Amino acid sequence: MEAMVRIALLVFGGLVLLAILLDGIKRNREKAAYMRRIDLDLPPHERLNVFDDDEQAAIDAHAKSVAGVQEPAFTIQAESMTPEVTLTEAEVEAEVHEAFVEPAEEPVITLAAPIPVQKPIVAAPKKAISPTFISLSVMGRNGSVFSGKSIMESMHLMGLELDRNGVFQRFANGQPQQGVQFCLVQAVEPGTFDKFTLERLVTPGLTLFMTLPGPRSPMHAFDEMLRAARTLASRLGGEIKNADREYLTNQSLQDYRERIRAVEVLLKETESVE
Repeated sequence: MEAMVRIALLVFGGLVLLAILLDGIKRNREKAAYMRRIDLDLPPHERLNVFDDDEQAAIDAHAKSVAGVQEPAFTIQAESMTPEVTLTEAEVEAEVHEAFVEPAEEPVITLAAPIPVQKPIVAAPKKAISPTFISLSVMGRNGSVFSGKSIMESMHLMGLELDRNGVFQRFANGQPQQGVQFCLVQAVEPGTFDKFTLERLVTPGLTLFMTLPGPRSPMHAFDEMLRAARTLASRLGGEIKNADREYLTNQSLQDYRERIRAVEVLLKETESVE
C-alpha cells in the first residue's frame, strides 16, 4: 500500500514539474514574439504600438516637423583679388614683338673623332692533337710460347702492375699519381690477363703499347718501353717486332722517334698558347 502511494506521489510530482516547464517555455516564446513586434527596425505596419494615442500623436507631429526643416543654402560669391591692369599701345607692341621674335641660333657643337675601340685579344684555338698509338711486340722464336709463371716473374722484376681490367701497367717512377708510361697485354685474343688463371696461361707473345698524348715525357716513356721489350725478349727467349709484326730495325726505331717528336712539338705549342 505504501509503495503504491509513493509511486502516485512521484507521478504527480513529475506531472507538476512538466507543467511548470511547459509554462516557462510558453512565456519565453510570447516574450520573444513581443520583443520582435516592437523592434523599430521592422516596417511600421508590423510594429506593435506600445504608446497611447496622445503619445503617438506627439511622436508623429515631431517627426513631420523634423522632416520639413531644410538647412539654409549659403551662396558665397568670390570677389576677384587681382586688380585690373591696363597696358598702353607701346607696351602691347613690345610684348607682341617679344613673343614673335626669332630665337637665337643654337651653338653648333662639333663632336670629336670617335675613340677607336680596341678589340679584345682572343687566344688562338688549341690545335687538336690526334692520338698516336705506338706498339712493340715480343713474340716467341720459331713458334715457341711463354708461360704465365715466367710472365708474372718478369712483370714483378720490371715493376709492372696488373690492374682490375687485366692490363699490366708501368707507372712513371713507380708512382701511380705520376701517370702511366706504357701498358702490356697478350699479343693474341682476348689480350687481357685473368689473375686467377695467369699461372696456367700459355701465350705466343706479348704486346707493349703507349698512347700519345699521355705520358709527361713521351720520349722517355718510349725508351722505357723499348728497354722492357728487350728485357722480356732476353728473359722469355723472344724476338722484338714492330706494330706490323715485322722485325724491329733501326729504321723502325727512327720512325717511332720522329712520330714522338712531332707530338712533343704540338704539346709545346699548345702549352705556349695557354
